[in-house]
Formats: sequence, structure tokens, C-alpha cells
Amino acid sequence: MADVHGRHGGHQPSRAGARECQAQAVPDGAAGKANGLITLGGVAGGSVGLSIAGHLGDRYGTLGPGIALLALGPLVVAALVLALYPETAHVELEELNPEDAPATGFAPPLT
Repeated sequence: MADVHGRHGGHQPSRAGARECQAQAVPDGAAGKANGLITLGGVAGGSVGLSIAGHLGDRYGTLGPGIALLALGPLVVAALVLALYPETAHVELEELNPEDAPATGFAPPLT
């Protein structure tokens, strides 16, 4: 089923990318909360963006300048991610999330 923009299925690229990074940056115990916050941010951002685009469209008489101005937001976020997001390449998952490391020793037998 196509959405209002004619696209078929899938997630918004920004949320999909955030979810992929979340898999390594967030401990397993907090993954549900992180996933919910990512979804909430995507829905809220989409709603606020549509509202702002409409107001700017009314102000300028066309949507073009408003959309161009809103395009600066993702560019700022991309710059912040590049500057501040931790690099996790070539790092073992156990180093990132020590509480997820396998327990040493043997597990008790299943009965």
C-alpha cells in the first residue's frame, strides 16, 4: 500500500539508520525504551515539520523556501552525529555493553 508520497512500505531512512546504530550502542535491557524513543522522535519530528512547512508556505506563498529551510535540520543533525557519535568499528560488543557479556563457567543443566 502506498503512502501519501507514493512510496511503498519501509521505514523513514532517518529512523531506520537510528535503529541500526541503536543495536550496538544501547544495552539489550534498554533496547525497547530506545526503540520507542526513536519512533516517538520520528513521529513528533514529522508532525512538527509538516506544521512548520505549512506556516512557511503561507508566509512565502509557496512551499519551496520552507522546505529548503527545513532541509537544514537533517544537515545539522548529520554534522552532530559525525562529530559526537562514538566510533564502534572494530570494537567487540562485550566492550560496548559489558553486562551483555556471556557468563563465565557452565550453565546449570536443563531438567
